[in-house]
Amino acid sequence: MKTPVYMFAGLLLAAPHIHAQEATPSIDAAPVKITQRIIYNSDRPVSFEDRQKALALRNVARILDGVTDKASADAAADAVYENMLVVNVGGAEHSLPDEEMTGQQSVDYWMAAKVATDRLTREFFYGSVDLVDSLGLPAELAELPTEAQLNAAREYLSAMREAVVLLSGVVDSHSATAAAEPYMALRWRIAPAQSAMGEVDVTLLLQAVGMEEGEMMYLGMATERIRVCNFYGSPELAVAMGFSAQDAVVPGELTPEVEKELHSLLSFAFKPLALSGGPGISQKTAWVLPQGTDVNAVLAALPSCIKVDSPVRRQRSNDDPRHFQVCDVVAELKGESYKLELWFCPAMEK
Repeated sequence: MKTPVYMFAGLLLAAPHIHAQEATPSIDAAPVKITQRIIYNSDRPVSFEDRQKALALRNVARILDGVTDKASADAAADAVYENMLVVNVGGAEHSLPDEEMTGQQSVDYWMAAKVATDRLTREFFYGSVDLVDSLGLPAELAELPTEAQLNAAREYLSAMREAVVLLSGVVDSHSATAAAEPYMALRWRIAPAQSAMGEVDVTLLLQAVGMEEGEMMYLGMATERIRVCNFYGSPELAVAMGFSAQDAVVPGELTPEVEKELHSLLSFAFKPLALSGGPGISQKTAWVLPQGTDVNAVLAALPSCIKVDSPVRRQRSNDDPRHFQVCDVVAELKGESYKLELWFCPAMEK
């Protein structure tokens, strides 16, 4: 067992003097590949310590590029470990012949090592525990998946891609309702596939069967787009996607007349609790709680046409030192649903 070194992945995130990053997503069709380009101020001098790390990582990248199977992975472990000592420990005992380099070159060496490591991660390091240990990575990254797990990952990835394409076509009430049944069918495919992948890291398995960078988050993005649109008023799609039918209610507009009616209803309901302020639908109009009043007791007094839609959360404001308490509610008035926040705050000390 070699002397432990720091996590290699963490070191790559700490590449020196990165000036800026740009991420350019392409959303023409699934899968979505996100690429990164690091922009570096190459006029900035590179310190001796950073040059040493960059040179060592250049060596690591070259060594890893030659790894193509278990035998070559095991054979590369010692050389990789010696270079990682330069990266993580340094000093006179662990140094390389110095070379001058530009800032751009130093970042290129760091990134080359990351790309090489990412490639082998997707290959599970060909099962070489020695190579993983030399890089300071968790030993489980070298655990080779079974063919059954890889097949499950292929099914999961296929269903996920189909779900992205399906949700991308949801743009109105008709397309939302039409997507409900096929989306539910995809969920029935995804669930057993995920279970069959077992304890292996899902992301690693999906990468091993061809998932593109950034593709995992795209389904979440597509889901969130539809959620904030209240599922285009389709309770069928909301339920199919694992939400409640209530989430598909398209809220009505909070006009001054509606606000006046809400204020009247809430004032009547809260009158026994001696609250002041209101109507409570914004920070500036928060209900003021008498000392010792529990906001949950206040919410229990809501009229039957107003339902609590989320747990109470605390919120601070830069222009007010008090701790506000906020919760989401849904009001049903004259056949319309209105989603709003109710704000509460403690009374100011005299």
